[in-house]
Amino acid sequence: MIEAPSGDWHLKVFRHAPAEFAAVCAAIDHLRQAGFTQLKPIQPTRSGEDAVIHGGALYFLTPWLRGSTLDPENVSQLGTASATLGTLHLAAKGFRPRDLEARHARRDWGGWPRKFLARLEELRVYRDMVSEWPEPTRFDKLFLRYVEQAVSAGQRAVESLAASPYPVLVRQAEAESQLTHRDYIPSNLLCGPGGEFWVLDFDNCAREARIDDLAKFIARAALGDADRARFILEAYHGACPLSAEELQVIPIYLRFPMQFWRVSRRNYSGNREHVKALEAAIEHHTSCLNLAELLEVVPFADLKPIHRPQPTAAPPQAMLPPPEPPRTAPVRRRMVWRGFPPPLCTVESLGKGVAGRGRP
Repeated sequence: MIEAPSGDWHLKVFRHAPAEFAAVCAAIDHLRQAGFTQLKPIQPTRSGEDAVIHGGALYFLTPWLRGSTLDPENVSQLGTASATLGTLHLAAKGFRPRDLEARHARRDWGGWPRKFLARLEELRVYRDMVSEWPEPTRFDKLFLRYVEQAVSAGQRAVESLAASPYPVLVRQAEAESQLTHRDYIPSNLLCGPGGEFWVLDFDNCAREARIDDLAKFIARAALGDADRARFILEAYHGACPLSAEELQVIPIYLRFPMQFWRVSRRNYSGNREHVKALEAAIEHHTSCLNLAELLEVVPFADLKPIHRPQPTAAPPQAMLPPPEPPRTAPVRRRMVWRGFPPPLCTVESLGKGVAGRGRP
């Protein structure tokens, strides 16, 4: 956090290729122009750029927000989050960046089959590798006990996807130029003290079928409970009408052992995970398998849309004044965010700026 007279700010590093930053900025602009203001705007530098590069990394500034992350067991918060996702998807339609670089970045239409197959192959590689180790750890032994069941469930998901209406949904999403958050999970949803609700971390956003966001949110927020999953669907349905084809595809995603793969990958990529993380991932996959079976028998006609009031969407704090016109004397390798007195908010030797949205 950066403290300044103008307020508190978050200086964040963009952990993807700089070329993708233009697409993220364009997505945020599109959503705000479409009326979706429950996200943090990017604060430009004095010279009107959206970010600066320092040491090969890209940094940008957003307002610092205060609140608590979403509690999935809080029915009111869960309903707000579900409806907000639907509102986001409505605002996201028609996202076609004018900037050529942004237009060709973050296109992930129909990514599920490719990702499922690649991640199943990774699990098989880990299985073959660990099975040859002379002294497996507790983590390794638990991994070997469950990996065959996980791969079997994942293979079933791949086969079901091929026979599902998923390709039709992808073609529809591409025609509508849908935009997804891709990380719409409780830890990226913030509830403010005055009823405000914000969606954080658009760094992973991409053009993809909206069902990607909804299926992931159910997997992480329903906590394996069928009634909670149905509540999420109906609250989303009240804000953004679902189709029978989308309801049919969601259980397929739930069958895939995504959390088990994620924890295994982190562990066998060098970031050692505690065995409890793997136990939690196995428990999560088991609950998702049970949830998938229950959702598969829910008739689409039985879904009753729940219409919820819009949460407060006031900006987190007044934005700083617009950027000044270019100065005649250059600033020597120094970028300053307006309103930030040195040394708190001045970054020295940052190199060139990045005009993510092509600001004048």
